[in-house]
Amino acid sequence: MGDTLLEFSDELQYHLKVSKLANYLNIKNKDIDLLKYILSCRDKDKAVRLYKLGKDYLEKDKESNNYKLKTKYTLKRIKWYGYLGTILYFLINIFGSTPYLVVTYLRFAYKEEGSTVSNDLNYLMFFFFMIFFMISMFVLWHYLRPEAAKNFLEMEKINKYSTGI
Repeated sequence: MGDTLLEFSDELQYHLKVSKLANYLNIKNKDIDLLKYILSCRDKDKAVRLYKLGKDYLEKDKESNNYKLKTKYTLKRIKWYGYLGTILYFLINIFGSTPYLVVTYLRFAYKEEGSTVSNDLNYLMFFFFMIFFMISMFVLWHYLRPEAAKNFLEMEKINKYSTGI
């Protein structure tokens, strides 16, 4: 039985190394090149977060085994996605806050005339706004994911020749 495991010792060492790195970095990817790249970043926790956000926009180069942005995600397109996400964020929030602002305005504008807007309606409109605010955050996060992938690739590396201690 011992002889059969000896013939696979190199493969077992490789898989053990990958498992230890994946466990240490708290990431489920089994690609040794990716794990080494994340480990080489000065802020490995930030690198893991950025990778998890932007992994759908990255691909591995077959020749160099390095990760790069998918070809359709140019720097110009990533910047445009950021602008579009920001614009949609503000538009959704404006749309969601309009009923609350109108109810609040009516409440204070017609206070002297005896017309009162119930607190329940005010709370309902505020809840309506909060729902739209959460939706706008998810939309913005979706449009900023390609930028997270770009930032992952631009992470500062640990200099191998300086001790830094």
